[in-house]
Amino acid sequence: MSQSIEAPAETPKVDLFLEELAAIQESGSKRIAILGSRHVPITHQRLIELMSYALVLGGNRILTSGATGTNSAVIRGAMKADANLLTVILPQSLSKQPRESRDQLEQVMHLVEIQNVTRFHWPKPVLCATRRLSLAVSR
Repeated sequence: MSQSIEAPAETPKVDLFLEELAAIQESGSKRIAILGSRHVPITHQRLIELMSYALVLGGNRILTSGATGTNSAVIRGAMKADANLLTVILPQSLSKQPRESRDQLEQVMHLVEIQNVTRFHWPKPVLCATRRLSLAVSR
């Protein structure tokens, strides 16, 4: 005897994700900030990279930060599509970034560094970078 198994109604569908991405692309170019965690599974990073790639191909300007994980995936996708439409805002200078991030960030054309930050200012650099991203997106 066979039974059909239905997926729960709240499970996100890939088709819905693709529809959302198509809607973003159809509505004209925008400035879009994408920020996230360093601790993201590789499969999610690949989806983020694909989304960033598609958004840039649609003429959107992408803003992000320079950490590993989500931000690194955003950078990879945007750089593959059009490096000129990517801006990376760092909460610290490039020299304070981990080596794996620095190698990638050295290839970014539009890199904004918040320099001269000491440990006593933390988390001020992150707040400052977040504000700059917010201002850049709202223009």
